[in-house]
Amino acid sequence: MSNRTYIINQFRGIGDILYVIPLIRKLKEEGHTVLYPTIFPELYPYFPDICFIKKEFINIDYEDHAFIKTKNVIILPLRFADTILKVSYRNCMAAKYRLMDLPANLWRTLTWKRNLKKEKELFYNVLRLEDNIKYNLINNNFLSDFSRKTDIHISNGLSNILMEKKVDYSLLDWGMVIENASNIHTVGTSLIYIIEILNVKADELHVYKRLGVENHHEYYDYILTKGWVLH
Repeated sequence: MSNRTYIINQFRGIGDILYVIPLIRKLKEEGHTVLYPTIFPELYPYFPDICFIKKEFINIDYEDHAFIKTKNVIILPLRFADTILKVSYRNCMAAKYRLMDLPANLWRTLTWKRNLKKEKELFYNVLRLEDNIKYNLINNNFLSDFSRKTDIHISNGLSNILMEKKVDYSLLDWGMVIENASNIHTVGTSLIYIIEILNVKADELHVYKRLGVENHHEYYDYILTKGWVLH
């Protein structure tokens, strides 16, 4: 196949975007040009090899389910991979790779350019954490704008560090905080993909339903490999 330009239709869902980065890199390895429209400019610095573009700068129909191919351009609707393949929405994540005849576990090669300076600033200066301190990391937020919450109450004698938006710090800047937590409690959101990739020290990993959106874990439970406790 001659080299083509791919336009990726998966502009939202930070977890979805992180999940498909290795797929994008595979296309680039094959010599293709890949343009990735998104609504999250904060991701740009962590993936300098990915050609992210503001969504409004690429004029396509983002609600079109079609796998559109022309001579030199392919619009790749990863958002709707499960619908195109006629598989259960339970497999919506794995379907993104299946659509391209790639193994779903390729996503585990995900890497990003970590900003260790900002990670340390967040850990030491903003959250006032210290080396070897034990703490629970709690994330009860979901949706990209943190507009929804699931109540998570932990009382085990350790300090509770709540994940929340911090000015000048992105989700990926929480890497050091995530890796050094004694226990992690989170709703089923993009954070679980980051935890699956990072070398976490936590004795316990707990994931909670996104109440008001779903009452199960079946959209992502097959991705979890680190002995998570499901609530």
